[in-house]
Amino acid sequence: MFDFETSIEGRKVIQDLETKMRDSGLFTYKRDIKQLVSNIYKLLNEFSSLEVSARRSGKTRNLTTKKQEIIDALMFLDKLIFFETLKQ
Repeated sequence: MFDFETSIEGRKVIQDLETKMRDSGLFTYKRDIKQLVSNIYKLLNEFSSLEVSARRSGKTRNLTTKKQEIIDALMFLDKLIFFETLKQ
């Protein structure tokens, strides 16, 4: 569901979730959700840096752990959006 290979694709996923939040009206009201989105962007920035390092060194081990961390955060955000839309 939230599978991506590069940080650019990861940013597209989070932008789609932001659109989903704006359409449901959540983004303007929920400060904790905004903070989670901000944290995911920070994780994506770290992932981007790791991508560059991996291309230079050929070691992709760190990429998979960071990618899984981002996917977990995206899944948590999606669940929050779902539950908040049910409450409305």
